[in-house]
Amino acid sequence: MRTRILILAVLIFVSGFTANAQMHLNLHFTDNVPGTIHTNPAFFPKNNGFVGLPVFSSMYTSITSSGWKYSDLIRYNDKGDLAVDVDHFISKLKKNNLFSVNFETELFSIGIRRKSFYFSAFVTERINMNFAFPKDLIRLAYNGNGAFLNETASLDGIGLNMTHFRDYSLGVGKKIGKVNVGMRLKFLYGKANVTTQKSNVSIFTDSSTTYHITAATDVLVNTSLPFDNDNFAVGDYILNSANAGTGFDFGAKYRLNDKWSFALSAVDMGYIYWRDNIHNYSAKGSYTFTGLDISKFSTGDGGDPFQEIMDSVSDAFDVKDTVSYYRTNLNTKLYASTTFKPNDNSVAGFLIYTEIYNKKWYPSFTVYYSQQNEGKFNSMISYSVINGDFRNLGFGATVRMGPFQTYCLVDNLIGVLRPQHTKAFNVHMGMYIVLGARKYAKPEKPDDEFDQLEDIEEPEEGESVE
Repeated sequence: MRTRILILAVLIFVSGFTANAQMHLNLHFTDNVPGTIHTNPAFFPKNNGFVGLPVFSSMYTSITSSGWKYSDLIRYNDKGDLAVDVDHFISKLKKNNLFSVNFETELFSIGIRRKSFYFSAFVTERINMNFAFPKDLIRLAYNGNGAFLNETASLDGIGLNMTHFRDYSLGVGKKIGKVNVGMRLKFLYGKANVTTQKSNVSIFTDSSTTYHITAATDVLVNTSLPFDNDNFAVGDYILNSANAGTGFDFGAKYRLNDKWSFALSAVDMGYIYWRDNIHNYSAKGSYTFTGLDISKFSTGDGGDPFQEIMDSVSDAFDVKDTVSYYRTNLNTKLYASTTFKPNDNSVAGFLIYTEIYNKKWYPSFTVYYSQQNEGKFNSMISYSVINGDFRNLGFGATVRMGPFQTYCLVDNLIGVLRPQHTKAFNVHMGMYIVLGARKYAKPEKPDDEFDQLEDIEEPEEGESVE
């Protein structure tokens, strides 16, 4: 019984401090990189096809927080020395906070254009971790229950959500006049998971008594973790297909004319059923701690007082470890964007991005400008508001060297150069083998411009390709 309590406590409280939002802001506008269709399946990359290099075609890492940053905790004191300032850190926290870490890499990818269609397939390894915690958790840990005399410390919503899964996807985009539509079907296979399905925790200290502490819980944590299995084997873990699910992406793009276009998409709408190595840890009830009877320590009678408390807590909270299949949903991402092309070599745009996590919406906003240089070198600069942080200056560059398309995208340069002063850090880089190029033929009618794409050979030196 003691083991159950410890596992439950570790999963809810301790694990969270080692654990993340995932966004592809600049990638959304980088139409010469095949991976742009991850943000909208209706996007057509500027090539006739592509082949990804395993792992190296796409490597993405992001770390974000909903409101605080490292420099809020570690600051210079009056003596000019770096020191921990927990009071300042607490003042920067919101009532409810989110810390996120994400990692993605493509194991396989391929795409091909056939007339008005664009077909693509991807195999992507994905790891997502999100830790939600209330401000009262840090106040209680730092100031103790004395800061909550006759006041309830609410720890509702605290929890860790971690998922490692593999995403096999098939996508198709179709051009219909001025409109592109696209969808992607995903086959998902979960490898490991921790999900805090329910988390209602409160602690009350009564000063009218001898500071009796009453804790109330209603918690359910589901896990699918093969690592604690005595028969764990790396090969079995990698190839595990017992935890299966499906997902969908949908998108559309409308070209008003040769300068303006608009796009909408919803990606990662899906779920995974977890059936392998399942444990469901639950605790529901209340317990009032009135103190220890120190006389038992001096006399040695009455057994172990700590064990008695643990048994009482277990009985009061009705701690259980059961085995029941469960389902988790992907964090859906929404993209709404517009682009303006003032001339052949310049593009500007605006993006509203929202990630939905635990039924809460986390929006970001991006404006960007891109300069293209004869199809060989493209550069872009962007400015984003991410989780209420206005200091997000992004940069991106793509280089075409023969059939190789390399790219590096950063949504927040400050996060790379001065990570201690930012709420978001992410880097997306890789290399694809791209097949052919695309250009626009001179249209007979302005409205038909985007329907007259033609295949071309690789350009001669000095020849311009858009």
